Amino acid sequence: MILFLWSCQGGQIEPALSDRQHYLKALKEPSAQSARSCELIKQEDLRGECVLFAAKSAVGERADALSVCESAPSLQRKQACFFEVAERADALSVCESAPSLQWKQACFFEVADATGMTGHKAARICAATGDFEIRCLYHALQREEQSLAARFPKGKERELIEEIAERFENKVELDGDKISRSLPAKIVAIRFFQSYEDSKTLLFSEEACGTAPQDVCVQAYRFVIQMQKDREKKELPQPCTIPISDQQVKAAGFIVWEPSFALSGLDAWQNICRQSQSQKR
Repeated sequence: MILFLWSCQGGQIEPALSDRQHYLKALKEPSAQSARSCELIKQEDLRGECVLFAAKSAVGERADALSVCESAPSLQRKQACFFEVAERADALSVCESAPSLQWKQACFFEVADATGMTGHKAARICAATGDFEIRCLYHALQREEQSLAARFPKGKERELIEEIAERFENKVELDGDKISRSLPAKIVAIRFFQSYEDSKTLLFSEEACGTAPQDVCVQAYRFVIQMQKDREKKELPQPCTIPISDQQVKAAGFIVWEPSFALSGLDAWQNICRQSQSQKR
């Protein structure tokens, strides 16, 4: 949440004492009452911050309902449940009382995040978040990681890529963005790592990537190495030279590639080593 600064900043005059009192009163009230208290605040930024609080409180008061949504039998019903909770909590109508378009957009973004909206319902709310839309869509998509993995099992990676790309179609801000590749790569990496934990001698190969194209498969292997580094507290080979040999990778305790994946494996490690070297500068 955007934090309100009590002190004078950027030439703005410190809010009137009565505005502060209304704000502090709103913080202690149930959401319906706090929304009305917010409307009494004259200073725009303070009122906007107050409305954000009231909207999130409205969602928070229905936390039990949100937990029930998690047990919905399908993704579609879960999405509908989250949206209904937001509507019944009047969180969206609270956002309508925001003092400016920018604050209203920020409020819709906060509600989408607080309810855990995903899919088309999230897209509907995110479309009303203005400058926050891309960030809103990203968050919603990240919340779908597990459900997307279930909907698109191994062998359906290309369909997964197309599904994600379609979500961000006609978004000029995303020209050159690679989330439609990076998220599938992450899902491939998680699947492989789960198998690796059952068999520590497993080698990474194109077969692990299903129908994913080469660039996604290379990125998946990079994610696998990063996951292994983080979870097993391993250090990258020192020095992390380019090109690196499979023997260096193996000696450092990292997952090695199948011979058929050698060139792609080297590409992945070239990126890993360069990033490591740039972080040391």
